[in-house]
Amino acid sequence: MIRSLYTGATGMQAQQLMVDTISNNIANANTTSFKSDRVEFTDLIYQKLKDPEYRTDSRVSYSQGAEIGLGVQTSGIKKDFNIGSPRETGSSTDLMINGKGFFQVVMGDGEMSYTRDGSFDIDGEGAIVTSQGYKLEPEIVIPPDLVKISI
Repeated sequence: MIRSLYTGATGMQAQQLMVDTISNNIANANTTSFKSDRVEFTDLIYQKLKDPEYRTDSRVSYSQGAEIGLGVQTSGIKKDFNIGSPRETGSSTDLMINGKGFFQVVMGDGEMSYTRDGSFDIDGEGAIVTSQGYKLEPEIVIPPDLVKISI
């Protein structure tokens, strides 16, 4: 009896994680460059309650073993990198990656990082930067006398 409660509890935990993940996906649906998550599950091991016994009754063989599954567990949470719908932003520095890839940026400590968020600005030195102020790598500098940007 207790075994069946534990098995049922694993299913409830799995469904709670699924609901939490879907809720997060819905809450961030309008976030720029957000990539949704997908939860994947797998069976837990099966417990053998009774070894199979092979009997033969006039040309028919059959097994009378018994196994019970011990539930489900999360095997992973995967990002969905499908391309989203293009949106006109009105900013000449906003970009979108069509296909695979990331924008490479230099973090404040000099480390390289990657993003698919194409909301870029121009800093005081004319460099194209993320909304957090991190510079693109390789660095792109817009001359101060430039009239219009067209990509």
